Amino acid sequence: MKVLLNTLLAGFLTLSGGCAALDQLLPFADPDLGGYAPVTQEARSYAHFISAVMYERQGRNDLEVESLNRVEKLDSTSPTPTVHLMRAYLRKGDFDQALKASQRSVAQASDRPELWLLLGQLRHQQGDFDGAAAAYNKAISLQPDDLVGYGALVELQESANDLVAAQEIYENLAARNPNSGALHYQLGLNLMRMKDYAGAIGAFRKVMELEPRVLRARYMLGLALMESGSNEEAAAELAKYIESRPDEAAAFEFLAGACARSGKYGEASLAYAKLLENKAAQPKHSLQAAWVMLQIGRNKQAVRLAPESGSPILAGMFAVLANQAMGADSLDEYTRLDSIEGDVEAECDASLTDLLTLFGVQTTGSRLLELLRALPQGIDLSRVLTFVASRVLVQMENYAEAAPLLEKAMDTFGPSKGFHYELAVCYEKLENPAEVEQHLQACLALDPGNPELLNFLGYYYADKNIKLREAESLLKKALKAEPNNPFYLDSLGWVYYRMGKGPEALDLVRRAIYGMESDDAELRNHLGDIYLLNGNETAAVEQWRRALRLDPKLDEVRKKLEAHPPKK
Repeated sequence: MKVLLNTLLAGFLTLSGGCAALDQLLPFADPDLGGYAPVTQEARSYAHFISAVMYERQGRNDLEVESLNRVEKLDSTSPTPTVHLMRAYLRKGDFDQALKASQRSVAQASDRPELWLLLGQLRHQQGDFDGAAAAYNKAISLQPDDLVGYGALVELQESANDLVAAQEIYENLAARNPNSGALHYQLGLNLMRMKDYAGAIGAFRKVMELEPRVLRARYMLGLALMESGSNEEAAAELAKYIESRPDEAAAFEFLAGACARSGKYGEASLAYAKLLENKAAQPKHSLQAAWVMLQIGRNKQAVRLAPESGSPILAGMFAVLANQAMGADSLDEYTRLDSIEGDVEAECDASLTDLLTLFGVQTTGSRLLELLRALPQGIDLSRVLTFVASRVLVQMENYAEAAPLLEKAMDTFGPSKGFHYELAVCYEKLENPAEVEQHLQACLALDPGNPELLNFLGYYYADKNIKLREAESLLKKALKAEPNNPFYLDSLGWVYYRMGKGPEALDLVRRAIYGMESDDAELRNHLGDIYLLNGNETAAVEQWRRALRLDPKLDEVRKKLEAHPPKK
């Protein structure tokens, strides 16, 4: 009874006067009980905890933290007040103190998985992905049947762009829960990001078998089939999807692409007719539709549609091709192409690339080159047509044909940044280092502050292991313009790797991977090399394994793995 009265009085004084009142509390005189009842340490701890709860409800965060710290001092073995303290620090925005409190909580009760999950969340928030993964894995080991730990771990891996690790978790979960459509769907999405289209097809088919109402699985199946080259199947799945989602513009675009890749341009034109009626239709769709019209001989319609594309130079080119197909005099259109106001390089980067990608780079590129070469005037007398033709050849990876065309264009029309840049790309692929450097330096002379050019030349030097000091300077300039660009971070990291600066290289390349839109095999390869430089062979092998999973064609990586077999 004495303890209960002391506890109640301590709580009352704490709530009314704060921690100071409780600390000054004297032994409570209870005449009816014949003496004084001392306030115990347990009572003080409990009163401070109740006080903290009240302060939390009142939004008095500083006093809440103060009370919980006093609880910890009075009872350092219980994790409950420590967890409350961690959450109080989080509300206060003090992540460092929250992390310390979370670390204390797992030390106090290392067998409680929820505490490890909290620690993992805090490490994740602070960008410590390795620490977070270790905490989540500990939680999973303590409670392997609880999906919460797996969910937290896969979210971490996805946010860190570690798609291989995420995929392995999804596969594990799907194997443990074979009837979960949601897990198979997430697995399929992850495999799509990894460009493992065969795996994604299997995952999305499983979703449709388990959960036919998940319509999005059919859409994703159509895209995966299209990417794998099964265009007729892709068109059939996308058409079924559109029956339930008739207002989705993207579905019509990909349906048209799948039909065109199958050679069914008539069906593609019907898809565009419906797409262009959609409010969500974009300017690029008009150019794509114009191309389809050219293929089925509806040339007047192509001339009408192309100007709506927002790409005036490419629209002018389509007008030349359409007039030529109709037997009309296209000389006027041809001669004015080079004077159309616009940026042919930007139009090629966006609209032309979209068109080639959607309809198939090799097939569509070959057809466009055929039409351009059939013009009576040829392409040699138009700067625009020469540049477009060279860009098509580059996208088709026909560098040996693109390079002389670009050289001839510079002789005819004079140098330009676009011609120099494309020549640098060609000569890099053709392994002509002197020409690469010459054309990139010429680009920089015309546009000295361009970070993309600075990165191109800086990375080229790093890759060839030459002029590393100059490469460092170039890349620092690029990063000054775009501090978080993952490609520039990777390039500078590769420079530091070449210089033997392992820790600096590791920090930059890890940041680069975290900042990418998706995982990247080459960056994983770089990270593996850097780990090996730093003496961590196990981590190096793990990164090379990821790189090869992302791109099985990397024979260089396969050789590294063979040279560093797993230790028994």
